[in-house]
Amino acid sequence: MRLLTALAEIYNPDQRLDRVVESELGADGWEISRTTSVDSDALAGVDAMLVMMLPVPSEAIVRADSLRLIQAASRGYDAIDIEAAARRGIPVCNVHTAGHADTVAEHTFALLLAVAKQVPAGHAGIVSGGWPAPALVGAGLSELVGKTIGLVGLGEIGKQVARRADAFGMHLVYADEVADAVLECRYGMRRVSLDDLLTVSDVVSLHVPLTEATAGLIGGRELALMKPRAIVVNTSRGPVVDLDALASALHDGRVRAGLDVFDPEPPPAGHPILSAPGLVCSPHIGGVTTEMVERVLRDGVQNLRRLQRGEPIRHVVNGVSP
Repeated sequence: MRLLTALAEIYNPDQRLDRVVESELGADGWEISRTTSVDSDALAGVDAMLVMMLPVPSEAIVRADSLRLIQAASRGYDAIDIEAAARRGIPVCNVHTAGHADTVAEHTFALLLAVAKQVPAGHAGIVSGGWPAPALVGAGLSELVGKTIGLVGLGEIGKQVARRADAFGMHLVYADEVADAVLECRYGMRRVSLDDLLTVSDVVSLHVPLTEATAGLIGGRELALMKPRAIVVNTSRGPVVDLDALASALHDGRVRAGLDVFDPEPPPAGHPILSAPGLVCSPHIGGVTTEMVERVLRDGVQNLRRLQRGEPIRHVVNGVSP
């Protein structure tokens, strides 16, 4: 079978991941080629595709004459035209890799602690030859113990954030369509409306998928409901937060924020979010560690093996059976 790998160079700068794929599938009779850009002719003559964080446009899908599977080596598949694939009868699958929720939950707390303790400002002051302790103390450093964290979304990642928040001695509330009686009992959590969550929380942590309902979920109205100097952490999807409204609230000193995601990415030069006080940000790497990327890739490879053996493939996201 013929396989095309399309792995974003940011995760594969030395082709290490391509070597992993070769070691996993090369002996099983796969003919493997690679690309770093999926153009309109990329999928011609290909039986399966393994893609990590690169766009797969409809122009390429409609010209795929033998494609049987598009396997995303990621949980997200926003950049794949799944409807075009469905029209061609091509299944698109993602992966549900163990440990992904832990990775993002760790990054959530990395951002939260960096904001609360002003770690980046302290580092910058010291390496520039200063000693910024008086300024940082004067501006206000925050504890987590005893504070209330509100989790917007209690899926796999939200659950792992709850586990860590409990270990920090935080009180927990959550807003989700589905109640979780087990976690409510375990952590003393309360399920509340989004508005109530925003009103009572010292930290608002976002863990929802991007849908029509969640796009712009946190805007000017919602930010105005938050406590003064509350911390907003977004490790979900950029469009969940209205970036203009958040920038305004940060410049006014009403909230603080830790962002791993933006809309668009990267933020445009000159956008007020880039000069906002009280902000710590990272370039959409919350789910990316060396260990995690390789686990995700290997999980994608397992679905390719299922396809080759004629076994049911897992985690189809566009409703198509092979």
